[in-house]
Amino acid sequence: MLVFVQMAIMKQQERIDFFNPDSLESFHLEVINMVMASDKMIEDALSLPAEARLALIDTLLQSLNLPFDKEIERAWASESERRVTELKEGKIEMIPGEEVFARIQAKHFK
Repeated sequence: MLVFVQMAIMKQQERIDFFNPDSLESFHLEVINMVMASDKMIEDALSLPAEARLALIDTLLQSLNLPFDKEIERAWASESERRVTELKEGKIEMIPGEEVFARIQAKHFK
């Protein structure tokens, strides 16, 4: 959300007269409205069922027009499926996130 606000501020600075109190007040109100709107959007998105949230994430990521490599996507999909299968078959065990982060902390941030 902070990035969203920073982008809005940068865009608005082009048309703000910083020496005019009315212009500044209008700008501050606009930023507050954007923050409140983004908070509401996040709240609404989090209230969606998991599958709808995943679809939303996918749509948002696609909207970024990031470079896409089908071969890499296939490899990650295959790896994910392999891991799920191993988990279901009892070949591997899940490690709680807290433990993983504790190990990383101990190893890299002594």
